[in-house]
Amino acid sequence: MKPSDLHYPSSWEQRSPHLGDQILFIPEFYSNHHLWEKRPFFDDENPIHVELCSGNGEWILDRAEENPDVNWIAVEMKFKRVRKIWSKMKNRGIKNLLVVCGKAEPFVKYYLKQAKQVFVNFPDPWPKRRHAKNRLFQGEFISDLATCVTDELTFVSDDSCYTQQVVREMLGSKRWHSLVKDPYVENLEEGYGGSYFQRLWKDLGRNISMLRFAPSKVVKLDLSLRSRLDFPEVQGDLWHLDLGLDRHLPRMLDTMIFQSYRLGIGHFLETYEVPKRIILYDGSLDFVEEMIRTDVDMLAFTDWLKDEFKSVDNLRVRTGIETEAFVDLERQEMIVHTMGRQLMRLYCVDVLSNYLHRLSALLPEESEVLVRFDYTGVESESMIEQLLSSDRFAHLKILGREIIPSNRAICLPSDEMMSEEIVKQLDEIFYVVRAPYKVIPEGTFNENWHEIDEVIVVSQALSNVGKRMLHGFCAAGGRVLTCGERVGVVEEETWKVSG
Repeated sequence: MKPSDLHYPSSWEQRSPHLGDQILFIPEFYSNHHLWEKRPFFDDENPIHVELCSGNGEWILDRAEENPDVNWIAVEMKFKRVRKIWSKMKNRGIKNLLVVCGKAEPFVKYYLKQAKQVFVNFPDPWPKRRHAKNRLFQGEFISDLATCVTDELTFVSDDSCYTQQVVREMLGSKRWHSLVKDPYVENLEEGYGGSYFQRLWKDLGRNISMLRFAPSKVVKLDLSLRSRLDFPEVQGDLWHLDLGLDRHLPRMLDTMIFQSYRLGIGHFLETYEVPKRIILYDGSLDFVEEMIRTDVDMLAFTDWLKDEFKSVDNLRVRTGIETEAFVDLERQEMIVHTMGRQLMRLYCVDVLSNYLHRLSALLPEESEVLVRFDYTGVESESMIEQLLSSDRFAHLKILGREIIPSNRAICLPSDEMMSEEIVKQLDEIFYVVRAPYKVIPEGTFNENWHEIDEVIVVSQALSNVGKRMLHGFCAAGGRVLTCGERVGVVEEETWKVSG
């Protein structure tokens, strides 16, 4: 069989899905995928393993030949490549392989009934930022995968930026958990199998990473103040304790309500075995309007501002907010002011993180305590990083903000140094720096520099203490990339955002 022996089964005008001769055609620009009735692709009950983005098929052809007791499905959207897979399959007499000519997204959503394992080897990383929307692993596709994969999903790539995104998208969805402990990445294992791209990137000296995930069974329990605490007999991998905090944020300041939550969590722990993973909060990161409603709320906020800035002059210089006294600040004016609203967010997140840490202390030490945020309404990446900095959530893990190994970091200035100008500079840095990076708050830099080789700093936002820590970092062999005026450390390079 030659690749040219394979032809489309229908004309463009009459396009429709077609299954036959070990190949499934899924047409592009087709709106009736939902009419396909999911059916078995094989005559036996052997487990099904799927490879998405199969390329020329080298990897999956070898796997199918070596594992005749497993049924394999190769999914590839480019017809030229599909022809090569199909002809090699026929010429090698491989019977336990189905070739799918079409995109992975509709195949998973409308055609695949169930698969034991799914493999994704060297998918197109779409490295340019404007093309990122074309990446396979995001949004609905991740949820669709979770409905049909029973055991495991394996992702292999040489692109560290895409690998970082996949970790965050998968774990942030709540539908998956990593089978590899933090930092989630492992080297490609011996005997995994080879392919053209695997050999190409290995010969070029690129590091090839492997991620492994399993679908999570999420159990959501009502522990809100209205709950009767009548828990069902269920088992799960991820437990979401819905305390109602995302709906009743001001109640965090009520001591009696905390005691109610304590009783609810205690009953939960008495009812079930010690859970491995628990979500305490799943809601908005921007809840200013819900948290700061009254004059009493504003008074608590302005007291917090006094502790942060000490004087209204400091507040004016750093944020551009004009006021004669902290108590004169108006709620609505602060809400519509870019930096004013960010300060209100910081206050609210501080209250929330302190409350969550108190709640997490009620849980067993062996349980991993998680939070998950919706970033809608927060204008910039640097503002998100400021709100979610590790010194605010020291003992909580934030779903969707996981970090894979990296020797580069960006130094996050202290809150009092974050002006609108600094926010813009940091946003440009986050936009340009594509490779995975750690974000280290200035205040904890000396505790974390042993993990990195170089750090990007905005010199204008460095405190004197921060500059001294950079001298120590360079003395330990590190390198500083400075945006703005040079700091004057030994190993320093000027770093331009445009570069």
